[in-house]
Amino acid sequence: MNNLFGQVWQAWDTLFFSEQPTLTLAVFRCLTGLLVLTDTWNWTKTYRLLLAPKGWLGQVTYDTHERNKYFSWLHFFPATTRAVQGLLAVQAGAALCLALGILPNLAALICFSTLVSIHHRNAYVLHSGDTVCRFFCLFLVFAPVAQQLSILHPAALLQPEDRGWPWTLVMVRLFVANIYLKNVWFKLQGAWWRDGTATQKVLGVHLWNRVPVPAFLDHNWFYRSTTYGTLVVETALFSLIWWEPLRWPVLIAGALFHLGLWYFLRVQLFQIAMLVGLATFVEAEEYLRFFAWLGLV
Repeated sequence: MNNLFGQVWQAWDTLFFSEQPTLTLAVFRCLTGLLVLTDTWNWTKTYRLLLAPKGWLGQVTYDTHERNKYFSWLHFFPATTRAVQGLLAVQAGAALCLALGILPNLAALICFSTLVSIHHRNAYVLHSGDTVCRFFCLFLVFAPVAQQLSILHPAALLQPEDRGWPWTLVMVRLFVANIYLKNVWFKLQGAWWRDGTATQKVLGVHLWNRVPVPAFLDHNWFYRSTTYGTLVVETALFSLIWWEPLRWPVLIAGALFHLGLWYFLRVQLFQIAMLVGLATFVEAEEYLRFFAWLGLV
């Protein structure tokens, strides 16, 4: 019994605390910074309507029903459009620092707090990608990402020898896998997913369509295969992706799956956010070979 406990403890210690290369986390940091920067840019087109005091959720309604429930940096400033603009400007600056490796842990904390502030100002207009971005930034607050891929260290932009505790990387991977697990679980509760017509219903809502389904695909066989295929791919993305021989086939299937959804549907940044999450399943040595192929090493 003691021997079994010792083996379990050793496996736990190796998984979370044995120092490993930090390059995968550094790539994830850069991609998350770009993701938040893109999200901030998208807000610049709609913030007057959705976040400003005279917008859809007006300041009086917000103060009456929402203000005292949650934290937001906007509570500490006058209720003006300029305050919202300032919040978005801070978020953009922090996201850029996160992508470039300038005080990345602090930048991640700032991004997390501004994203939370936006969420609490008007949670009714957000999407799943917003939630994923917030969690990514929270994990990066604790990640060892200050050295790799940083413009503050131009002489050694890539440092293959840089190592750190991998627990934050493990947590991000578990978080991403958990999303797919819950997706499959909740989909299986719906009759449309079980009878093979779910994607027909989704793709039939023209408000969501980025492009219409081509006529040669607009048949029952296509909708059945994409409905059940979605369940198969998402199941693999929380299970088989951990098995090394199938990791890359599952990653490729997942990438094509999300790119296909992004191509056909207007779903904001969720699909791109999930691609960023899948990037954490690429090992540091594989990123290093890719950068060497690019001539950066």
